[in-house]
Amino acid sequence: MISNQKNEMTSNEKNDFLDHLEQQPALGANDFARLRILAKDSDSYIRGRLPFVLMNAVTEESLSLLMTLAADPDPLVRTEAYDSMSEFPFQQAVDLLYEAATKDPDSLARSYAIISWAELTRWLNQLTADIIEYADNQKNCEKSKRCLLSWIYALSLFKSHGITELLTFLKDKEDHLRRTALSYLSDLLDESNCEEIGQGVRALLEEETVLPVRTQGEKLLQSIQQLR
Repeated sequence: MISNQKNEMTSNEKNDFLDHLEQQPALGANDFARLRILAKDSDSYIRGRLPFVLMNAVTEESLSLLMTLAADPDPLVRTEAYDSMSEFPFQQAVDLLYEAATKDPDSLARSYAIISWAELTRWLNQLTADIIEYADNQKNCEKSKRCLLSWIYALSLFKSHGITELLTFLKDKEDHLRRTALSYLSDLLDESNCEEIGQGVRALLEEETVLPVRTQGEKLLQSIQQLR
């Protein structure tokens, strides 16, 4: 996979290497050595592929590299890093995500930091009254609709809030927010809320004209029917 010229990997070779690692159940020492080099690659697309690969090795070494990517100047690279961190049950990940959830300047990246922080907090049994109060306060002062939706999901995940506020986003004029709300509702779906979610989704589908949103809504309705 190494080019003969200047012993450097070409763009195709880098992508082939990452494609190969995505199919591997584990990462070796040589893999990490190359990944550390690619984490500094000039191509943000290459850097942005690393977080997915690193989920094949949920170790402190992988987390260290993810934390480097979480400080990347490109917001999409940071977004991917925050997303992958939800699979790393380490306190360092919780702490980094906690800070990024309020300080990352990009709303998309910050929304992913919020969700990953919430999921790790619940996974590690760190949920307290203070944590719920913190999330509620952040929700109440949030200016980004994308991040507001993420805080609402976090509170629903914490069982502090129901799903009523999430359902209101099914009526939002921005289709990406409707799709995100559907994704969150799908994650939260269980026998206790399937009727309420079903009513909201059916109301959405009565007027929805955007095909990806309709398709996602129809899939959620199928999941609801399987619970009955």
